[in-house]
Amino acid sequence: MSDLTCSSGSDALATKMSPAADPNIFKLLDRSTPSIRLIQILLEDDRAISCKFHNFNLADCPPYQALSYAWGPSEPTANIELDGSPFTVRENLYQALRALRRSLEEVISTGHLGPLSKPFTSSYFWVDAICIDQANVLERNHQVNLMSRIYSQASTVAVWLGPETEDSALAMKHLSNKVRFHQNIRDAISALCHRPYWNRLWIIQELVLAKSIYVLCGSGYQDWENLVRLASNMEDEDEDHINSSRTNFLLPDSPARNVITFRSRWNTLEAKKKTLDSFIVTGGIDKAECTDPRDRVFGLLGLVDELGAKSLGITEADYEKSKEEIYCDVLRFLKHNPDGLSMSSFWIAKPLAVMLRLTTKEDPRSNGFKLLHAFFHPRAGEVADEEEELRLILEAFEEEES
Repeated sequence: MSDLTCSSGSDALATKMSPAADPNIFKLLDRSTPSIRLIQILLEDDRAISCKFHNFNLADCPPYQALSYAWGPSEPTANIELDGSPFTVRENLYQALRALRRSLEEVISTGHLGPLSKPFTSSYFWVDAICIDQANVLERNHQVNLMSRIYSQASTVAVWLGPETEDSALAMKHLSNKVRFHQNIRDAISALCHRPYWNRLWIIQELVLAKSIYVLCGSGYQDWENLVRLASNMEDEDEDHINSSRTNFLLPDSPARNVITFRSRWNTLEAKKKTLDSFIVTGGIDKAECTDPRDRVFGLLGLVDELGAKSLGITEADYEKSKEEIYCDVLRFLKHNPDGLSMSSFWIAKPLAVMLRLTTKEDPRSNGFKLLHAFFHPRAGEVADEEEELRLILEAFEEEES
């Protein structure tokens, strides 16, 4: 992940609780199969957002778009209509749904959508806050473990950067330009590339696994490839400014640039390097934003195959386990199954403790890390109580944070 300072700044899927939804709205999914819900955005009412649920098996569902967005603040909220019943969503999602409906209406009426090269016409969408019963832990587990298939199978992924601001329309307009930018346009694009969306943890897999992507912001649309081109061309253009004291100041240092670079490099990465332990040590995931620290592990599962996931002994998301239980499970696995690891278990366990927010102290001389080192490197002939050692490690981390 080059240096991933990106992703779920959102809100971790497990803790993104949708406000007071009528539980009767959600028809049970068959968790023994890859079943999902899709919503269909209805175009019959210009005033209210009205959607209809459809349950499908991923193996034979119709073409759909998957939405990638930041949940945003819990307040304010807005009501939509879902299967004829009121359903409360956060304001940022409400604005995203309005933009998606507007895009469908434009494609139907004109046959195109702004500058997009391949406008998508299906009215089916997958949106996590709506399509998952957030109050059902077993369903959340099931759906999180399908996330990689949901985003990789989607016909396209719609990136919602948020409502229009003072200069966002200017930025969106010029993303597809191939001319030298004036300073005000550079500043507008820079602001767009530093929006909270780009810091979300979950967008790592949402965008890496997508077949195609387009970007929405306010009423503007752009092809993802224009951002990719900008990420490289802006650097070249900055190099032309020999007398400028601000070189490479735009995309190279932005969260958006990190995401774009990682997606571009992903397909060239050797399969043997796509393991959880390598992501944890080299990926910068500890800087990614999410509400639930467990998602810094679960949010990566979709990027690795079963063998890659087994490098830490975790093959599926389980939100019934606490972050402490997950950490102890990994430590036991690392201690007894060190084969195939690219480095010592301690140097994997250390950043994992920071990722799970068990500690913010990264000094290996701290008491917690000293105990952790002793756990993996016992003195010759010493027989220790493994569970007691784990308890003391967690206690030391807790004391360091108090």
